[in-house]
Amino acid sequence: MLKLAGARLLTEREGLAVRSALVADPVVSCMVAARVESVGLDPWRLGGELWGVGSRLGGLCFSGVNLIPLRGGRAASRAFAERALSQPRHCSSLVGPADQVLEMWQQLEPGWGPARDVRPNQPLLAMSAPPSVAPDPLVRQVRLDDLERYLPAAV
Repeated sequence: MLKLAGARLLTEREGLAVRSALVADPVVSCMVAARVESVGLDPWRLGGELWGVGSRLGGLCFSGVNLIPLRGGRAASRAFAERALSQPRHCSSLVGPADQVLEMWQQLEPGWGPARDVRPNQPLLAMSAPPSVAPDPLVRQVRLDDLERYLPAAV
């Protein structure tokens, strides 16, 4: 059995591996992947840190305004929680796949205190085919000039 070392800060040296890991699950990683694509892995520009576990990035987590486990099992979740507990808290929420988030939260709650809200069933939806119904003609895609009004409502 492979023993995982603690979570480590990832740098541009591991950029190719990070990008490959993000592409492996584009729906779950879309928020982080978009930032990495536009600014790279530098924490200051990224708005947070990317942490990795394992030599082949079996575990990947973003730590910024949100703590987002992107891949990894129980051992990776524990390693990420240990790293988060070892420094001042920066995030307001944990988001991502429920199994990883809930595993991390079990480790974090004793140090961070009780959650304001736990949503164990909040699916992330994506379409893989055209819609089966006609779109509402009064609904349109968001444009860049809509973002200032749209973003607060979406968050």
